[in-house]
Amino acid sequence: MNRINLVCLLLASLGAFLVYQGKKRTFMRTNWLGVENYSSYGQKVLSRLMDATVIAVGYGCLGAAPVILIVEYASEYLMLGFVLAIAFWIDNEWYGRRNK
Repeated sequence: MNRINLVCLLLASLGAFLVYQGKKRTFMRTNWLGVENYSSYGQKVLSRLMDATVIAVGYGCLGAAPVILIVEYASEYLMLGFVLAIAFWIDNEWYGRRNK
């Protein structure tokens, strides 16, 4: 296992942990009826902001791991897809103007 794989594994693990903790924080605040109780509006806003931040960072880490692996190991295929997308765009542009 090289460094890239280790970093991606750690990013994915950290992301899964953060998403789990963010959703667990939300769940632990609910009572048996499923209602969240707060002592003030400021506490509610800060709590929801923290939950959203933790979950967003977790999903960011989960998304970064496959992107790093794709760029590292499949850069040729990524470039091929990019070149094909440009070729199809030019083809559509050329024949789209000729048919109008």
